Amino acid sequence: MAYRKYTLSNLRRAMTEPSLFAREGERVLSRLVFQRTHDPGIDVMSEEWDNLLILDACRADSLAALDVIDGDFRTVVSRGSSSREFIEANFAGRRLHDTVLVTANPFVEILSDDVFFEVCYAELFERWDDELKTIPPDAVVDAALRMRERHPNKRLLVHFMQPHAPYIGPTGQELYERYEFGVFNPNVMERQGLDGAHANVREAVRDGPIEEAELKQAYAENVRIAADHAKELVDRLDGRSVITADHGEMLGERVLVSKQYGHAPRVYTPELRVVPWLVVESDEPRHVTEGEPSGFARLDDETRETRLEALGYL
Repeated sequence: MAYRKYTLSNLRRAMTEPSLFAREGERVLSRLVFQRTHDPGIDVMSEEWDNLLILDACRADSLAALDVIDGDFRTVVSRGSSSREFIEANFAGRRLHDTVLVTANPFVEILSDDVFFEVCYAELFERWDDELKTIPPDAVVDAALRMRERHPNKRLLVHFMQPHAPYIGPTGQELYERYEFGVFNPNVMERQGLDGAHANVREAVRDGPIEEAELKQAYAENVRIAADHAKELVDRLDGRSVITADHGEMLGERVLVSKQYGHAPRVYTPELRVVPWLVVESDEPRHVTEGEPSGFARLDDETRETRLEALGYL
């Protein structure tokens, strides 16, 4: 799963689509501008919490607009604009043996077996929903509660897949049905030789058939769904809880010149790097201890690639 941005195939594609050179220039400039005005980002593992709930691709302003979870809300700078970058910057190469990870994000596979005390990952993917093309948030809640009961003296880190697309609310589902998006990622459509002018909702917004307002509504519904499940989990857990995000989401804002949707790696904007940090205090502090890590079961190669494709990562 090594990440290589500048490859021969990408160069060939750029030669036939000169606009890609301009887009990459915008990305580079966005990083320079952002890094001059923002700090490098928070080390989430060094903060005080017993439960850290990560909502994937959750914008700070979107969560702040909801009146779902009572707590102390502020914003922080994430260490990445994509899940892989966030995971590498916060977890890779560390000994986090006082922490259990429950994750629905396949990029956890870049980590070695000895980073966390235990990882609930492959068993969670048994709850993959083929119709929604994602792991639903209720499955993550169930897994987190099981791991909390199994390991009462460990910190609990829970990574929901929502509000990251696919959009599982009523607006998102209606859009998928209306345009028959068979595969989430346009690169997958091309490799599989599938027809259709638009591979996913964001492509269709960029090209015109779907209104930007519809995309924003579908995303907002996913944020609400994720926040509701995060609240359910916080209400059922002891200890100090923090709700945050690995990165945000672009919903038509401009990166210097061009409008952007989604969360391209290494594109640095406030919408992508400034994330929520919502603290919910507790009168029940947890006594946390370390232990020898047990590693984690991984997905087989075919399943992992299929899930990454469905989520739009490949």
